[in-house]
Amino acid sequence: LTLENIRTAVTEAGGQMSDVAQVLIYMTDEQYMPVIDRIYREFFEAPYPNRSSVAVRSLVAPGMRVEMVVYAAIAP
Repeated sequence: LTLENIRTAVTEAGGQMSDVAQVLIYMTDEQYMPVIDRIYREFFEAPYPNRSSVAVRSLVAPGMRVEMVVYAAIAP
C-alpha cells in the first residue's frame, strides 16, 4: 500500500516512478527487509533509486511497521 500511494502521488505530480531519485525506508523490524525488497522491485526498475533503510523502535502511527520518504525529480 505504501508504494501504491507513492506511485499515485508521483503520478499526480506529473512524474513516473523512474523519476524517483531516493527512498528512505524506516521499519520496526529488520526482518521485513526481504519482503520490502521483493515489493520494491515490483515498483522500480534498474537502475534503482538510491535507498537507505533503517530499523527503528517505533513509528508515529500506532501499529505502523514501515514508513517511506521518497524524493523525486519531476520536471515542471
